[in-house]
Amino acid sequence: MNADLIEPPRPAPRAGVNETLRRHAEANPEAVALLHKQCGAWRAFRWRDILHNVAAVADLLRQDTPSGPPRVAVSGPYQPDLIVMSLAAEAAGGVVFPVPRRLRGEALQAVLAAIGPTHAFVQARREIPHWLRTQPNADTPLTLFSPHVAARQEGVWRIAPLPASRGAVGRRTAPLRGDIAWMDEGSDWTEGLALLFERWLGQGVPVAFPETSLSAFRDRKEIQPTALLASARRRQQNNEETRKRLAPPGSLGRKVSDWALSGADHPLARLLRFRIARLVGESRLTEARRIAPPTVARVRP
Repeated sequence: MNADLIEPPRPAPRAGVNETLRRHAEANPEAVALLHKQCGAWRAFRWRDILHNVAAVADLLRQDTPSGPPRVAVSGPYQPDLIVMSLAAEAAGGVVFPVPRRLRGEALQAVLAAIGPTHAFVQARREIPHWLRTQPNADTPLTLFSPHVAARQEGVWRIAPLPASRGAVGRRTAPLRGDIAWMDEGSDWTEGLALLFERWLGQGVPVAFPETSLSAFRDRKEIQPTALLASARRRQQNNEETRKRLAPPGSLGRKVSDWALSGADHPLARLLRFRIARLVGESRLTEARRIAPPTVARVRP
């Protein structure tokens, strides 16, 4: 990938996110803030859990950067660990930069040179070697955090396991039936982290994340969210995924489904649209979202 084609990295806006997090934790400490499916079960993080985890990681960052505020590059799916690291960077007086997961070689080197990170968070262990092959200009070792890794030193990089997040394991079915947002995105959508902070912390509605990209369709069916946080690219993928689950093109069943999805104002069309929406985990979204989705789906009144 040509490094000249990569946009200069921009920090995710901070705008008092930790103050808002603290207010939620004080007002509703036991309420669920985030849901993440792990090993087939939904793991729920309460507002007080998130606040505790952020404080622990922020202290770690402060101890590791005594000479100034941390500059943290994050790469991976937007899930609780990455969110905690991002909030911790802000809590420690620093700044966080989402880095696209697709970057390799010179492109990744160029982005890291522009950021000048003091720390990095890389969710997937298979991505760590690409980061280790870069040689950022640094007077001191750079700490790269990742879940479930062994501590070691490689060149300028010091690999360290991320402290375990505290949370409660839920049932195999979604533990919530109220308003809940859904996000199946990663740091490739660099604007997504700021949007997540704005919607999640601004509205206080819990956000759910799939176990993996491959399980996202099935996991979303279990949640049936009331809002989606999605890029234009993800919305298009969702639409394509929906059509793959319809009857074969040219069949009578497909013609009926296409008629219903075209927005026909008929009781049968509305019933079919709802059944299709339930099949793909969108039954609690507004009908306008299911036909012509905006960037963020609004909760149905």
